[in-house]
Amino acid sequence: MNEVAVALSASARDWPDRLHRFLADHGGARVRAQVLTPEDALAEDYQVLIIDDVSSFLTPRLVAEVQRRRRQVLGVFDPADSPDAKERLWEFGVDQVIEADASADEFVVALRALVVLAPEHHIDDLQLPEKQRDRIFICVGAPPGGCGATEISIALATHLARSGSTALLDLDETAPSIAQRLSLPMLPNLRTAIDAVAHRQTRLQKALQPAGRLDVLTGLSSERDWMELRTHEVAEVIAEISRRYRFVVGNVGSQIGDLGFGQGGRFSVSRAGVSAADQLVMVSLPNPVSVSRLTAWFVQARDLNKTAEARIVVNRAPRSRFRREELREELQRANGTAQVRFFPEDPQLQAATWAGNRVASGRFFRSTGKLAKELVAGA
Repeated sequence: MNEVAVALSASARDWPDRLHRFLADHGGARVRAQVLTPEDALAEDYQVLIIDDVSSFLTPRLVAEVQRRRRQVLGVFDPADSPDAKERLWEFGVDQVIEADASADEFVVALRALVVLAPEHHIDDLQLPEKQRDRIFICVGAPPGGCGATEISIALATHLARSGSTALLDLDETAPSIAQRLSLPMLPNLRTAIDAVAHRQTRLQKALQPAGRLDVLTGLSSERDWMELRTHEVAEVIAEISRRYRFVVGNVGSQIGDLGFGQGGRFSVSRAGVSAADQLVMVSLPNPVSVSRLTAWFVQARDLNKTAEARIVVNRAPRSRFRREELREELQRANGTAQVRFFPEDPQLQAATWAGNRVASGRFFRSTGKLAKELVAGA
């Protein structure tokens, strides 16, 4: 048979160097790529991906995506590092496992067996779990300026929790505030959930904290934590939570632009939230500066997600019908056919925010209730 084309993931262990040198000298397989990121694993052309159990980007979702492309995954483990490493690889769905200290000859035998015995019907039929149609991910965001996106996120989630299981996610890496607003501890949080999805999906529930009928995933506890996250990690957490809850509300940050730092870039958490949204709620204040900023924010959001149904909420809107129609006309002129809703100024919201309580009545609460019904009906 022809030589097996393989991709080697980066590893601190010595097996990749040993195997690469052996293959260069003796053949048996051909190294087509060095994999440093999950994007490399999906973009390169090869037959078998060889990857460590401790790789930072090894997840069940990555394994499924590789297999969906008619490729095999050989997981490498060291029982001295973790007694359950082998079982964890099987749980991730790899096609075969091998110990890190195996000889190069043993690696080649395992590679050839994978290609010869590849379960074609398994690969053909493999699909990533599809999201159920009655499950909705609602993303709430706003440009800079204190527009009230966090309060609207909390109120929407509170209403939705009356109709089904609901999770509220703080995806604002710039100024996360849901934990403080709901008097919840900062740990566990988003980083806990990322680790749970990547390594132990059964532990994901422990990353969310109960707040009444809601389950809440609090945001990053440090402004520097964003540097250790990757967009695909956040996307996997959103996807997994969306499979477990009927309604998921994500509050994203005011900055969603691509600053060119790749998958670990600034604002990658908010960008992942916008990209995954089924429904997009954008919040503006009733003044020219905020309206202009919202238009710029919407352009960036549409670059990330062209299919989500968009709605605009003008928060603290004036009572004047004439001024409201002026705002509606300008917003729709700049943002296409996005529906526009007006939320009134409400002293009860101000009092609740000052006291650290959730809003449970008043004009603002009734307005968010109507919006929640629209979002569900429009899904």
